[in-house]
Amino acid sequence: MSAVLGIDIGGSSCKLVLLGDDDKLRQEKNFSTQDLSGPSDFLNRLQEAVMPWLRAKEAPVAAGVAVAGLLTNGGILEDAPNLRKLRAWRVADEVSEGLMGLPVVAENDVNAMAYGEFELGAGKKARHMILLALGTGVGGAILVDGKLYRGTRGVAGELGHMTIQVDGPDCSCGEPGHVEAYLGSKGIAVLAGSRLDAADDEQKEALLTACRAEGELSTRAIAVAAEKGDPLSAAILADVGRLLGLVCASYVNIFNPDLIVIGGGAALSGDALLGPARKSMKERSMPAARKGVRMVAAELGLPAAAIGAALLSRHALSANGEMES
Repeated sequence: MSAVLGIDIGGSSCKLVLLGDDDKLRQEKNFSTQDLSGPSDFLNRLQEAVMPWLRAKEAPVAAGVAVAGLLTNGGILEDAPNLRKLRAWRVADEVSEGLMGLPVVAENDVNAMAYGEFELGAGKKARHMILLALGTGVGGAILVDGKLYRGTRGVAGELGHMTIQVDGPDCSCGEPGHVEAYLGSKGIAVLAGSRLDAADDEQKEALLTACRAEGELSTRAIAVAAEKGDPLSAAILADVGRLLGLVCASYVNIFNPDLIVIGGGAALSGDALLGPARKSMKERSMPAARKGVRMVAAELGLPAAAIGAALLSRHALSANGEMES
């Protein structure tokens, strides 16, 4: 089996990886997806970026596409808030046409991230795994017996859109009180802002300095200040961690996984976030369900979804080199 190509299409950039036949990362590349006019524009940019790989000695035999949006079983991108010019796009079919007929599979980006972590990252020893990706939004993915659970139409796993407060703040999807409204970057910034408002000038100085360096009140700024010993930032991360643990307790009760992987930018906070989250999850989940459950940070970093997509394309190949139906 030869190399495979992973393509992760995000709202600001597209990440590309080339995995060798040993699943080792051979090459990486990025290109901008800002100001896309539509699928043809994207395919032109993709062709320009990957053509040298397609013509190389170790050319990929298949490609996987991870995309930030809802992909139906028919491979149509039904909803993509950050890629609106690509909505209703037949992702796998048209990417395959644009890459000279290369076999292509398409998957939601968080599902692809979870699969990459399951195969090569934090989930290598898991059987039933949940991944929660904390970033601008909150994405989720579910693996049961090592297989992605996609649901009836292929759009399962939207764990960030579980309602936790019936009259809570609006989520990016427009509905009130979803997990994402609290644990997405905007929700964390709101929580941090309320903490800052209640603090005196001396207490808030370290966090404000980090915010000025980062250009905004962000999860990263909070994590940087906490790492330098700022008590206010550490308290904010603990608050976020406790809420994260409470949410994950529900997932533990419903799915009874053996592993929960926390990915996205917030996971870089390490035990300052995950310590309180583990404690809260244990306290709020049912004893029988929580037994043996671990919560860990993701390991593969920014290329995770592209790596997962590449692996999915490899595993979709049948013995004769054609995509399985």
